Amino acid sequence: MAPKKKEPKSTKVAAEGPVSALPSVGKKELYLQKEHAALTEHVNVCAQRARQFQWESEFLDKEAQQIRETSKVYLSYLTRRTVRRQNAIVSLNDQNRVDLARIKQQKAELVAQYTEREKAVRHQLLERETKLRLISKEAEAMQAWRELQLEQLTRIRVPLASAPHACCQHRRSFPEGPAPVPGSRPSWGGGSLLSSPFLPGHCSQGAIVAFAGCLQLLLLLA
Repeated sequence: MAPKKKEPKSTKVAAEGPVSALPSVGKKELYLQKEHAALTEHVNVCAQRARQFQWESEFLDKEAQQIRETSKVYLSYLTRRTVRRQNAIVSLNDQNRVDLARIKQQKAELVAQYTEREKAVRHQLLERETKLRLISKEAEAMQAWRELQLEQLTRIRVPLASAPHACCQHRRSFPEGPAPVPGSRPSWGGGSLLSSPFLPGHCSQGAIVAFAGCLQLLLLLA
């Protein structure tokens, strides 16, 4: 029996090739589909993130623009405020200078006014002190004069008390003259009281002196 010839392997592989190629193509397609799906999902995620980033960028741009505008407004406000403050400082300094000058002028006027018043008051005080010293001296002199007057009055009282009695005794020894007319004054012959006809030669000299001193004292006291 003749041996069977073996078929070559290439022929066997070639015969089996179309059958085994189909499964490999399906796996690759599935893999590619999976990759496509993954990439599509990744692209969608990236697109979503890009849109999110774009929205955030636009929001930040708006915020930056608003901040820039606010900064401009604030800087303008600060500039105007600084200018106003500087003008206010200048105006206040000018006003302070004017007020200070007015206060100095008022002070000078008040000082001059009170200086004049002080001089007038001092002059009045000196005048009153001078008057007070004069009054004190006059009071001292009056006190000394009063003391002297009291002393003289005391000296006069002793002989004055005995003078009327002595005069009456001397008068009783004279003849009575004519009665005086009612309403008329006694005539002393045109002389003084000391030259009366009733006193000289008839009253004692001490009584006459005492009586005259008493009359002078009464005139001074009147």
